[in-house]
Amino acid sequence: MLLVKMAARNLWRRKFRTILTVLALGLSYALTIFFIGLADGSHEQMAESAIKFDAGHVVIQAPGYQEKRQIEMRIQDPKALATKVHHIAPKVLVVQRIFTSAALQSEDASLRIDSLVAVDPDSEKRVSEIPHKLLSGRFLAPGKPGIIIGAVAAKRLKVQAGDPVVLTVSGLAGRAQERIPVIGVFRTGGGQLDAGYAMIPLSLGQRLLGMGQSVNQVALFADLQRAPSLAGKLRKVLDRRKFQVLTWDQALPNMAQFIWLDSASMWVMLLVIFLIVAVGVVNAVLMSVMERTREIGVLKALGMGPGRVVGEVIAETFLLGLLAVAFGLALGLLINHHFTVHGLDIQTIAGTESFEVEGIAMTGKIYSKLSLAPVIQTSVGLLLLTVTAGLYPALRAARLVPVEAIHRG
Repeated sequence: MLLVKMAARNLWRRKFRTILTVLALGLSYALTIFFIGLADGSHEQMAESAIKFDAGHVVIQAPGYQEKRQIEMRIQDPKALATKVHHIAPKVLVVQRIFTSAALQSEDASLRIDSLVAVDPDSEKRVSEIPHKLLSGRFLAPGKPGIIIGAVAAKRLKVQAGDPVVLTVSGLAGRAQERIPVIGVFRTGGGQLDAGYAMIPLSLGQRLLGMGQSVNQVALFADLQRAPSLAGKLRKVLDRRKFQVLTWDQALPNMAQFIWLDSASMWVMLLVIFLIVAVGVVNAVLMSVMERTREIGVLKALGMGPGRVVGEVIAETFLLGLLAVAFGLALGLLINHHFTVHGLDIQTIAGTESFEVEGIAMTGKIYSKLSLAPVIQTSVGLLLLTVTAGLYPALRAARLVPVEAIHRG
């Protein structure tokens, strides 16, 4: 307690320097909290958008389908599988899909669709972003033939909602063609999706591709946090010879890798910022020690040991860090709350209305999402950093020779 009182007195001696150091540390910490919250929020939005187009929080496929993407690799009885899933997780939404490529032809042009997805309209409507991004027309309806295409594809084909196109696919029984209407045109803002992504009803896809009642993918929608535990439970009860259970990051490895690299680069940047600030802490504490050289010399001459000297300086830096954490935490949480509620417009960050990540367009706003774990980790990290930064001045003070220190002071 005595060391803490002495440390507080020493910090209060140079109010301006202490306030300046606390502000520097606190602002750095507030920015750290802001960046972590914004990064976590944007990463979750990226993952959720990709999941809605190509996967689920958990995906069930035939073994080997993830690597080969062959239409022959399929789930024969998706309804029975859905029943098993609901026994384990009753509230999980089960979505059936078929993925293939296709060619579209209008009266004026032809176009290759890299990702033609056959979906159950009722369940897909609950998870897909396409219904909210329609420029014209409507979403798919069960049992009614039709196709939804992107704005870029519609422009190249010179068609609009209501116009017919010829859909050509290669299925289990060979090549199949059918004239169907374009019932909707969407725009996501992503070039790949708007040019090469299209949707048809599941029943139409199964008929054209000769799939019967089978599908390529059964996607489960719960939430990102529950995905690993749900996948683990399913792996225990499903036959591995018939089913492969993947979490979203296994089903979307490129997106998962991008998120990991983006997080890693952010932490490296924050580490550099903290190291620069640490140098400032060393300078501030070292100046404080040098100004008290005579005082330290007198205390050592009166019997204060090196350990007590080190303890006093470390207590000083610890209090400095504690004040910085308190200030930075209050400011950082306030900033995060603002962007959690109001979001940050993507145009402010990217300079455009949208930016594309692994084929998925991010539009509108990014919302901050801060969890407790990184707050605790960074708070402890900042305190450890300030204490570590104080070691050099503390050891230097401990090595002072009383007589020399008194005369030097």
